[in-house]
Amino acid sequence: MTDTGGIRLNLAGIEAALERNGHDSCHIEFVPDRPGGSRWDGDNTDLLAATEAALAAADRDGTDDAMWGQGPVLTLDGTGLTLKGYAGPASLTTWLEDFSTSLRQQGQSGLVRATSSVMPPHWLRHGRELRATAFVALDHALTGRADVLLWGERAASWAAHAGGTAHLSATPILQHDPAGPAEIAAHLTATLRGSDTATLMQYEEAEARAARVFVQRDGLAVYQAYDPALPWTELIDRVRDAVVAEAPSARLAFVAMTGLWAYSWEDRGRQLPALPTISTTDLRANHSVWSRHVPDAHGIQLLTGAHLDRAEDLSGWSVTEIRPDRFLVEDRNPDAWFSPDGPDPELVERARRDFGRLIIPDGPVGGSER
Repeated sequence: MTDTGGIRLNLAGIEAALERNGHDSCHIEFVPDRPGGSRWDGDNTDLLAATEAALAAADRDGTDDAMWGQGPVLTLDGTGLTLKGYAGPASLTTWLEDFSTSLRQQGQSGLVRATSSVMPPHWLRHGRELRATAFVALDHALTGRADVLLWGERAASWAAHAGGTAHLSATPILQHDPAGPAEIAAHLTATLRGSDTATLMQYEEAEARAARVFVQRDGLAVYQAYDPALPWTELIDRVRDAVVAEAPSARLAFVAMTGLWAYSWEDRGRQLPALPTISTTDLRANHSVWSRHVPDAHGIQLLTGAHLDRAEDLSGWSVTEIRPDRFLVEDRNPDAWFSPDGPDPELVERARRDFGRLIIPDGPVGGSER
């Protein structure tokens, strides 16, 4: 452990982390000294700004044998980043010295160390069994602290059904969060406010059971339930619960069975039948267009009255108003959509005809003529 005037450096720990990764890369973090306070006080913009400035200072060399960092993001104890480009001990010590010097010059004090991150179990990383997935578009961006905290409380409460342990991530660093649901919600809130995305993963390692919530700051979220021991009907019920909980705050949601973890709405386009009118990349952002259109037909959807006004014929669907101006629209034969063999192309085409103008037309997403 070395001390450079208020910035302590655990060089041995960082070297060991690099060695474990074949010197390809490692995660490091800055853990600030916060006497009488906590990392969850305030919105941490000052800490992120200081770390970004230190990262820029350390990356300034730009030569072939210089290390460089990516990030930063909030971690459970401070701010973290990925350190890459190892070209020998001198490249590491030079980068860390520049990084630490910049932090010190900004009046920061604390510890720079290897990040305590988690490698998920093999089944969680590589399992291909279907998981129930709800794609949700909130009706506003998650920017205000109170709104974000309320969303975080709903997300943490829903994910807790999987049991086991909670893990928090602002990509690419995944950390075990030993706190209770209320504290996890606060951690998720702070992570999202300091990054563009946040992920909460709750899993029971011994029983191969997991729940996962991913959210973008603009209000696009994905809820997923995974448990190969359960029938698909129970998994669908679990993500339907997430949709119902989000109904007062959501402009659109739809449910599907997918074979992979979804890291954005874009993964809907990669894992399900091709979108009929738009490209997969059009699912990147929470456009206002989702308040009156859907990207495609699905077996379960949360819609508003503005959506229903555009539908061609939903007489063959179950339509239930679960909140004022929020309707759960479900196919009366869910097996055809959610069982391992479905949905077949004929079913999808028939559903698209039922939805009619509800499906977003061709053209730029967010265009005024929609």
